[in-house]
Amino acid sequence: MQIKFIDKTPAIMVKKNRKKILIVCDLHLGIESSQNGMNVPSQTTSITDELINLVKKVKASELILLGDIKHSIPQIAPKEWLNIPKFFKRLVDIVPVSIIRGNHDGDIDALITPDIKIYNELILSVNDHKIGLIHGHMMIPLSFFQTDTIIVGHTHPAIEFRDELGVKSYKNVWIRVKWNKRKIAKVYLQFRNLKPQKNPLIQFEKKFNLKIKDPDIIVMPVFNKLIKGYPINYKPLKLLGPIFQSGAVKLDEAEVILLDGTYLGKLGELIIRK
Repeated sequence: MQIKFIDKTPAIMVKKNRKKILIVCDLHLGIESSQNGMNVPSQTTSITDELINLVKKVKASELILLGDIKHSIPQIAPKEWLNIPKFFKRLVDIVPVSIIRGNHDGDIDALITPDIKIYNELILSVNDHKIGLIHGHMMIPLSFFQTDTIIVGHTHPAIEFRDELGVKSYKNVWIRVKWNKRKIAKVYLQFRNLKPQKNPLIQFEKKFNLKIKDPDIIVMPVFNKLIKGYPINYKPLKLLGPIFQSGAVKLDEAEVILLDGTYLGKLGELIIRK
């Protein structure tokens, strides 16, 4: 089993025997229409070209879009009705496509081709390794507590840099982090409207008859280049999504990695001092 960050690209590859599964997230197709006061041309064609070139470059046998394929909510914008079906048609002509629904994708069923599979969450089994895929805006399902890796999007993580003159720049990043088993057990019990007891971990194990594993949690960068990313190296540390906002994840110890593979260190060491 192999999970690989694609160099200089906000994409991840899962190898399953001879099968190569390419994963990207947060395309936000149509976001240019929401740029107030700016007439930004549609980026859907260029994003489609970029994805197709990437699929061909890595010889992917499947493409998974990990949520927020479209941008507008709660309705489908006029340009999305026009552009997004063309986007899917071009993709499925070269590679099988699956979708993990994001918070911007509630009505995306009307835009997809019949051969596209759509899920709220998905577990890939690669030999003895289980990989949970979810966009990240919802609480993880119970089955994810038995996974070895969890891959999410939604947060658009970035790091802010400042030079000696105070000029700011931003770099989108990968985040790799662990959770605190006791805290995530408590959070999930509360999510299920159960009152946590003195030892929520034991309570969880007895209630659901399973032990919580210690998965690597990978937060993906945003794919759309119009989105600069959300700078996360500020106190208090926070990422979007229920498991991160609950305090159950060890954000101080989160590993931060640039798209070119440069390891920046742990998030707690990268805090901007105001």
